[in-house]
Amino acid sequence: MPTTDAVIRELHESSLALLTALRERSPQFLEYLERREHALLALKTLPATLRDMPLLQAAVVAGEAAALEASHMRQESVNALNRLQSQRLFSRGLSAAADQPCAALDLKA
Repeated sequence: MPTTDAVIRELHESSLALLTALRERSPQFLEYLERREHALLALKTLPATLRDMPLLQAAVVAGEAAALEASHMRQESVNALNRLQSQRLFSRGLSAAADQPCAALDLKA
């Protein structure tokens, strides 16, 4: 069974790694999110002391920053989908005006 100190360190390290991965838009963020979740679940059964509080607080701050970054990432995705939908509607409008069947939208990744 891991010690409280080891679990708190893992929570802190995985929170920082998650934040970094989200900021870099790295697909590894899922791995760090899973590590953080396991650490949080393990921490539920372990007693924390006052000396653990600074590292726990740092993990909380990193976790909150990661949540904010994930929110930004989600908004970027929504904006991109909205732009694609707008382009799709524009393409349909052009093909309708030309009495031609709507061609597939040419997307540049």
